[in-house]
Amino acid sequence: MKFITKLKNNLARAVMTLLLAVLTTTAWAIQKDPDDGYYLISSAQDWQDFATGISDGTIATNANARLTADNITVSTMIGTSSNKYAGTFDGNNFVIISAINTTGSYVAPYSYVNGATIQNLTISGSVNGGIHCSGLIGCSNGTNTVSNVTINASITTSDSHCGGFIGHGFSSNVTFTNCVFAGEIHGRSANSLVGVFNGWSGYNVSLNNCLEKGTYTNCNPFYPLGYGIGNVTNTYY
Repeated sequence: MKFITKLKNNLARAVMTLLLAVLTTTAWAIQKDPDDGYYLISSAQDWQDFATGISDGTIATNANARLTADNITVSTMIGTSSNKYAGTFDGNNFVIISAINTTGSYVAPYSYVNGATIQNLTISGSVNGGIHCSGLIGCSNGTNTVSNVTINASITTSDSHCGGFIGHGFSSNVTFTNCVFAGEIHGRSANSLVGVFNGWSGYNVSLNNCLEKGTYTNCNPFYPLGYGIGNVTNTYY
């Protein structure tokens, strides 16, 4: 009888441990829209799960995502040099509060992109990083689209280059439509090259219906639209 009782107790503990593990895992599991397959981001944990999944390859780099809540504070970057983000991210007209602070290069909410679409989003809060940090994209590769995005964040670089929207347009084509930079950029004390929509390099950067109205400290040389800008339509600074 003692053996049977002990066996039952051990079995009960095992079941409880398994149940707690399942509950812990699923409690933070990022959900998908059953109709279009978009990952639904409604919390800081969802953002972290999505960013981590893109970075480690457990989520496809071309996965689409949609914000479903406002004023989410994020500290994890989406995309790496090995796994560049290539999907559509729809901000759903919500705000992300950036709390990204690191000494590395290409520091931004979307650190590396290649063929991405980012739309309907406002970034506030702060971004602090090294060379080529920015308020949206650290390093842009391939052909990317940014539309209906506003940057209100305070961006600070400890190095020589910085951008408002893109830190480094590395061999990329980017089209901006209906975008506004209304944030702050702070260069290092010895001054930093700053380009608002494109911080550095880039093949073909187009601006349509865009506005620059930020404030800048220790930014020299300063390009109010950006470095290497191509086509410009109805855009002001």
